[in-house]
Amino acid sequence: MFGFGGSSVSTPLLRVLTDVHPLYALGTPLPVAIPTAVAGLVGYHRRGLVRYRIAGFTILGGLPGVVVGALLTKYIPASWLMIITGAALLGIGLRSALTAGGVAMAEIPIKPTSADLIAFLIGLPAGLFAGVLANGGGPVLVPMYLMFLNLPMLEAVATSLATVVVLSIPGAALHWWLGHVDPQLVLFLTIGVIPASLLGSKLARKLGDVRLKRVFGWAMVLFGGYFLWREL
Repeated sequence: MFGFGGSSVSTPLLRVLTDVHPLYALGTPLPVAIPTAVAGLVGYHRRGLVRYRIAGFTILGGLPGVVVGALLTKYIPASWLMIITGAALLGIGLRSALTAGGVAMAEIPIKPTSADLIAFLIGLPAGLFAGVLANGGGPVLVPMYLMFLNLPMLEAVATSLATVVVLSIPGAALHWWLGHVDPQLVLFLTIGVIPASLLGSKLARKLGDVRLKRVFGWAMVLFGGYFLWREL
């Protein structure tokens, strides 16, 4: 529904509902993000909502950051990573909820060559965020696509999913190598997320841009705030 692979939400949910070790909660959902994003992407692709060129340049900028970010998790305390996850969800949610229905930042359409550069620059922090917090970068990508490329919400969501599919692959491999992935949890999460992601993409298309952005924002505020409070 919201344009990411679900790992940003799965990490706090695993901590809240199962109390697994923070590093397992961090790394295990990332391999699941790949089939989740692919399943969610199908409906958007059929309706021509995916901006593949923007996704491609975002991936070019994001791949190095994913590798660096994943390796940094060896040196950052797990409790810090959980707090950063909660704070990121809360901040992103507030930004999206409070600006839903607002006027786009730029009145003049962005030229294709400028859009390519902006997409590449968006990929740099999104990749680092994805690597450190073991997600596909979607929670960062969607707001940045809205703010800096003025994409409609549905196009931002669709393009983010296309990017998440690729950015999740090196991150998942590295976290698996680092021992942060529980294969049994991966199996059961995957069984649950594929039908749910198909339903989520269908619901997003029915909600429309403004309502989807508002729902996305307040959902992240509530969940991020609760998770941050719990971890602190």
